[in-house]
Amino acid sequence: MVATLENAGDQLNLKGTLELTTGEFNIYLSNPSGDTIYSESFKEAGKYTVDEKFDRVIGNWVFSYDIVMIDNVTPSGNFDFDFIYND
Repeated sequence: MVATLENAGDQLNLKGTLELTTGEFNIYLSNPSGDTIYSESFKEAGKYTVDEKFDRVIGNWVFSYDIVMIDNVTPSGNFDFDFIYND
């Protein structure tokens, strides 16, 4: 997911939920300079909430994730993440 911010202003908020059943789920947020400024790994089954705020910089912000099998079990679960900002 890419969010292109054209104006400086309020903070950028990465907000979401994850319900992991099996496997491992990793999330990453990169700023317009390409630096990973946030990452988190979820390795146990459960419900998780992410609500992180970042200083806003003009440019392309990139949210990405990867899913990893554990003990040859296909990962499963549901996730929903959003960037929240006022332009």
